Amino acid sequence: MTDDLQRLESYLQVNRESQLAFECYGDLLRMAHNLNIPNAAGIADKVLSGVVAENPNNYDATVALASLYVTLHQDLAPKAEALFNRAVELKPDVGNALIYQGLGLACVYQGKWEQALVHLGKYLDMVPTDKRISDLQKNLSRGHYPTLIHTPLNPSPTIAESKSVVPKLQKEDKPWWRLW
Repeated sequence: MTDDLQRLESYLQVNRESQLAFECYGDLLRMAHNLNIPNAAGIADKVLSGVVAENPNNYDATVALASLYVTLHQDLAPKAEALFNRAVELKPDVGNALIYQGLGLACVYQGKWEQALVHLGKYLDMVPTDKRISDLQKNLSRGHYPTLIHTPLNPSPTIAESKSVVPKLQKEDKPWWRLW
């Protein structure tokens, strides 16, 4: 992951006009956040928000930004919901399960139980084996709603505060493909 981030950062130094490269970088940062790489979420937010602002019809960047927000903090659930809905508007015929799972979770975080049930149902139509979501849907349909606990949103670092999310390696590691 860190090697890929380093390569993309180097590429972007030379190719500042490549929206696709920024989109890929932002989505990779989103994934890096899921792997607990420090500062990744804040930079992913800035990069993906910039791509979406420049091209509001960019489906992939919209989905990536919504996916970041729904996993980042419950205060961002309304933004995630709006972005997932925008993605559905952009490509209504694409049955992207990730969007309906994200919409369902965004609605759960906001206490929109009926809407959550609808979206989670669409998700489960596409991914019927997801036991976690199936259990959540069953509980919601029985009126067993989770207790929403609010935690303050800590501001994420900005790009100006962190030039790179790529941690410095402690030693020179050989490439994964070099066995000897």
